[in-house]
Amino acid sequence: MAMFFYDNNLRVYEQKHEFCALLNYLIQLYVAKSNVQLLTTIIAYSWYLSTSHEYDNEVNYDYDKFIMLWSEYIDKGKISYPDDPGFNFVAGYTLGLHYFYVRSYRHDEKEYWIFIRKAYLQNTNMKVKLLAENFIANDERHKIIPLNNNEIVYSLFPNTSLLDNYFKEIYLS
Repeated sequence: MAMFFYDNNLRVYEQKHEFCALLNYLIQLYVAKSNVQLLTTIIAYSWYLSTSHEYDNEVNYDYDKFIMLWSEYIDKGKISYPDDPGFNFVAGYTLGLHYFYVRSYRHDEKEYWIFIRKAYLQNTNMKVKLLAENFIANDERHKIIPLNNNEIVYSLFPNTSLLDNYFKEIYLS
């Protein structure tokens, strides 16, 4: 199963750079049918949009909203999906790179290790386990060495979304 939710509506929002509408759409879907894939997608988009700075000057860009949603949905995931490997990987990955952006995690830079280790130690999703293992190894080496496993990467990130393209670039380059 793909790590992130993606449909034609998200594709259109991305193309038009309507990022607030994109997140509002995802939140509406999550309220209607809560599931971990929608939650991790909200976390990942909120993180990506608040930290990439590629879209800072866009009309539909709301940095404060993106940061708030990132933190809020990690907190929701801690309650609703504390043992889900996908949630733990996405929460750990995003905080591992940019914990200092999120006020509630700013004072504990190693909090992300709790999430990443949970993603690594689980045995229900071996693909996510390998991503977490690669993240841990890269963190210890202080450099990025890609996973370079096309089968795993393309099965978790099969779409052409901003998020899937980002993770394909990180794990295959």
